[in-house]
Amino acid sequence: MSRRFWCYGLTLMTCLLVLAGCEPASDRRAVRGTVSFKAVPVNNGSIQFVSTDPANASRGGAMIKDGQFLVPAEYGLKAGKYRVEVTMPDSKPSSDGPPGAMKYPKELIPDRYNTKSTLTCDVKDSGENTFDFKLD
Repeated sequence: MSRRFWCYGLTLMTCLLVLAGCEPASDRRAVRGTVSFKAVPVNNGSIQFVSTDPANASRGGAMIKDGQFLVPAEYGLKAGKYRVEVTMPDSKPSSDGPPGAMKYPKELIPDRYNTKSTLTCDVKDSGENTFDFKLD
């Protein structure tokens, strides 16, 4: 009986150790795609995803390089609807304002695609989440 007890105990401990090493499945999804403005790939911009569902406070984003972006799953989005904001600052600072004042780069993408964005996407719980945004 003592030997059987040790076998059961060892089996139980092994199962518990294996289960303890397993991570729960993430509810975040990788999101990737392309962004072009006036038929030219956006270079050195950014893309932000802001949930439109108050119960889902998920938000994320990525840099856009050569027209492509990737939000990896570890930083990804929960399934749901999102408002999409795209920015692409000019490479040179604005000359507006008095001398010595902080100068910010001019935004090259119209407001309707960033601060007043009408772009949306629907992140799915399974499968690929690839979005291509062709801005005019």
